[in-house]
Amino acid sequence: MQGGARRLAVSSVQMAPAPDASLSIRKLCEMAEAMDEETDIFLLPELWTGMCEAGESASALDAVCRICRERGVWAVAGTMPWPSGGGLVNRAWVVDDAGTPVAFYDKAHLFSQGGEDKRFAPGDKPLIFSLRGIDCSVMVSYDIRFPEYSRCVGLAGGLVIFVPAFWPCEGRGAWETLLRAAAASCQACVVGCNAGASPDLTSGASFGGSAAVSPWGDVEGSLGEKEGILVSRLVIGEVFKCRKHLPLERDRRTGLYGILLA
Repeated sequence: MQGGARRLAVSSVQMAPAPDASLSIRKLCEMAEAMDEETDIFLLPELWTGMCEAGESASALDAVCRICRERGVWAVAGTMPWPSGGGLVNRAWVVDDAGTPVAFYDKAHLFSQGGEDKRFAPGDKPLIFSLRGIDCSVMVSYDIRFPEYSRCVGLAGGLVIFVPAFWPCEGRGAWETLLRAAAASCQACVVGCNAGASPDLTSGASFGGSAAVSPWGDVEGSLGEKEGILVSRLVIGEVFKCRKHLPLERDRRTGLYGILLA
């Protein structure tokens, strides 16, 4: 049942990129040992395996499934390159506590300035999945720069939005701002898991800063640049409290929004 005093314990595993997928998988298994025992679901960054081959992506997903099964937790398995329709998509798998992949989301907005649209095909639909009776959704990194898309996710009923990301240092100022904006506009809990910083923090490198934001838009926890695990205990009842206190749906004027359909 949704609402009430239910809490959802989320472990955001902020990993720095490794030189190859096998090292990333090994690192994940080591970091999983340190996850909070009360974790309900863990979240990984975008492309935590790097731009690996399809077989390596399958091995990475197998490792996530094994952790979920052994620990009895769910996962949003970051993203990894995944074959689809003869090409590749940037796919986030959702794995349940039995270790079974139950849903996936393909990143919809591709960062053309960085050539992402040359490597991947875009996804074409948002995802809503039920986690122990709580409606959740996934957006990936660049997706949160498009407020019309995050609102679609909110209007579809998402109470918790997970955001795996590889967000570069150059966009540091926008990262937390956009997470907070998505939470406030959707009146949902938002958890962003960014890749940890590489040692040199060169241009284009990620910088960490994983964060959890309440439906009121308040940051309730965050990490610095280094690798680590952010444990967030989301109070699902706060979503309904926020929506009741500030009923945005009542004041919407859909007739003005037609331009967003263009």
